[in-house]
Amino acid sequence: EFIEHGRNHQLMLASRYTDHMRELPEEQWNLTDAGIVVNYLFPNVQLVLFNRIITVVRIYPNRGEVGRCLTRISHYSAQHIGAETAEEAQQLDGKLYEADMSQRLEFDLDTQMELINSTLEKEDYHMGTKSQEAAASGKMEYFVFGRNEPALHHFHDAYRDALGMPPLEKLQTA
Repeated sequence: EFIEHGRNHQLMLASRYTDHMRELPEEQWNLTDAGIVVNYLFPNVQLVLFNRIITVVRIYPNRGEVGRCLTRISHYSAQHIGAETAEEAQQLDGKLYEADMSQRLEFDLDTQMELINSTLEKEDYHMGTKSQEAAASGKMEYFVFGRNEPALHHFHDAYRDALGMPPLEKLQTA
């Protein structure tokens, strides 16, 4: 689910555990057991809530070099949130990428740090670097954000609005 709040937004990504959670009494539901909640606060902060861990991502542009930034990431354990209603959980024991996502997972701070840091480093930052290289090459006139990326559309439109620019042009398909 994606919700806009002015220049801010919230993105919720569900895991397969959501299907099992629906079978539990509603008082045992915990949103951060069933997925990831990302709150983006304009202009540069993300609050990521997942499995009783809170991650704060702050992104600062590099004044001396367009296309580069500094990211500061802080992780906080909030094991008390929802702990009184939590059912038995799958302990990961260092096997994060082999986890059965149809079961409730119990993340510790190290596991959460590995998940966030590896996702950022190996996926998001890798793609960001390649996109920036393509943009800087001058060989591309524009990028197309897919319909499945509402957060990217909103992110860019929020900056364009702050800079007094019109929103991104919508690509019309036949």
